[in-house]
Amino acid sequence: DHDSEKFEQKKDRFYQIAVYLDSIYGEGTVEVEMNDSYYNMRRQIEPVMYVVDRARAAMERLGIPPWELCCVVGNLLDNAMDAAAFAAKPHIHLEVTETLRQVTLTVRNNGATIPAAIRDKLFEPGITTKGEGHGMGLYIVRKTLNARGGDIALRSDGEGTAFSGFVPKAAGGGGNSEFGIRNA
Repeated sequence: DHDSEKFEQKKDRFYQIAVYLDSIYGEGTVEVEMNDSYYNMRRQIEPVMYVVDRARAAMERLGIPPWELCCVVGNLLDNAMDAAAFAAKPHIHLEVTETLRQVTLTVRNNGATIPAAIRDKLFEPGITTKGEGHGMGLYIVRKTLNARGGDIALRSDGEGTAFSGFVPKAAGGGGNSEFGIRNA
């Protein structure tokens, strides 16, 4: 849930609890620091949601159910928001391209570089940079794309991280510019 109002309510509640505990155990016993940049990312993404609509239209033409697309896009955007939240100027770029042979979805962010030692393992279940209770999203993305004959690749360097997933079209498919997707 990325609702900024709910976040503010939770933040206020944490501060109230901290004040209460400080009154019992002494001033400065509890410190609360909450970073809301993750929730502010939603405001930055909403103006470009038309790209998700383009991805949905392209995937529907490939026969991919909307819930599968939601799973793929949702996991990739969630990861990008988590990664970019700590950048000085968070940036996420979502791009959909359609060629005669495939549809490609790329999500880039300017967060920290993913360590080389775990890049190849990130698509395995339970492998994560986020801590316990995570590590299924990229596995699910890869399984979903693989089931449709596609795959996903990762590039991570000093300029950020990009995940590019593709799904091939059936023989004889072609790009359709009426949806605003770049044809090649």
